Amino acid sequence: MLYKKGLHERVHVVHKDIDAHYMWIRIKRGDLRELYIAVCHCLPTQFAPLGESPYLSLYDDIIRFATMRDIKLLGDFNAQTKNEL
Repeated sequence: MLYKKGLHERVHVVHKDIDAHYMWIRIKRGDLRELYIAVCHCLPTQFAPLGESPYLSLYDDIIRFATMRDIKLLGDFNAQTKNEL
């Protein structure tokens, strides 16, 4: 993760999923509030390895981090449009 040198005290990686589909970053803002950002890259279904969907663990993390502070999701979700997770 790259960021300006002067932001070292404000930016921290707080969680990475085991398969590296996403990571959560905490940013301490100037008003002392915190923002949690999930940076995601999920492979298209046809290229994803068999096993549990990364969306299940991401969903659990969204619930957990949303209770702490403001959250944002950004990344490449590869148009997952099926009805299943």
